[in-house]
Amino acid sequence: MHKALKWILSIIGVVIILIGGGLAYLYFTLNSSGSFANLVIEKGTVQYSVDGTDWKSAVNGMTLKEGYTLRTDMGSKAMILLSNSVTRMDENTSLSLDSLTPQKVSITQTIGRTWTNLLKLSGIKEYDLNTPNAIASVRGTIFTCSYDGVSTKCQQIQSQMEFSSNGTVKTLQPGEALELKAGEFIQTSVDLSDSWIVENGLLDSKYKDQLKSCLEKKYSLAINTALSQNLISQEQLNAFFDDWYAGRIKIADNMDQIPSQIRAMIKNPEDLGNFCVLK
Repeated sequence: MHKALKWILSIIGVVIILIGGGLAYLYFTLNSSGSFANLVIEKGTVQYSVDGTDWKSAVNGMTLKEGYTLRTDMGSKAMILLSNSVTRMDENTSLSLDSLTPQKVSITQTIGRTWTNLLKLSGIKEYDLNTPNAIASVRGTIFTCSYDGVSTKCQQIQSQMEFSSNGTVKTLQPGEALELKAGEFIQTSVDLSDSWIVENGLLDSKYKDQLKSCLEKKYSLAINTALSQNLISQEQLNAFFDDWYAGRIKIADNMDQIPSQIRAMIKNPEDLGNFCVLK
């Protein structure tokens, strides 16, 4: 039995309970907050521009749109939420948001350093990070890239990426790093003790915990009811969340197996969305 279908069937009893209470969403309807991309200011101040010239102070939680340019000041850090995936901006970093759709996200990094955790659950088909001399193309992965005005360096943490420049394409595997400087590719390995990598690894773990806490809070009545009636165990709930977070479960693949009265309640299984914009 397909893993997603197995989990769907295992919590049908929970959904039936929720129908009576008007909360028949639980794990099927992780509804969007209404926007695909949002800004979370983690530290300091962030500025944005619609036309690249008129700069304004960004607001925490604001909706981001195609064509916006963001920049962090000295001592400032920010996170872009892309339907639950994250791209973090280090201080003194500038990004142009060229394309923001579930089909393709394209960002131009003109200076600075970023960390991207592209989760499969976000439903993003393609993700390109461009610098003035290279392109990093990924699907579902964790990586970091920096551009100092001269060279681009990307480090692959999880899964893989395609790193290209002027028609030359290199594939980075986990633990590999590649720098493009003066037209030359320099391959090294990832330094896992680097403070930027350690910091963001911890932030990713914290972010996962925040998503789980948000989900548990939003559906606390449903979850408590299901647990109290032994319809599902805490271990099963934890395993379901881990599988969903890792992209191993995709509800949309088995929509035809879900009873019609439940299927009608599912808004858009392909777009899980930012059901919890973190402040």
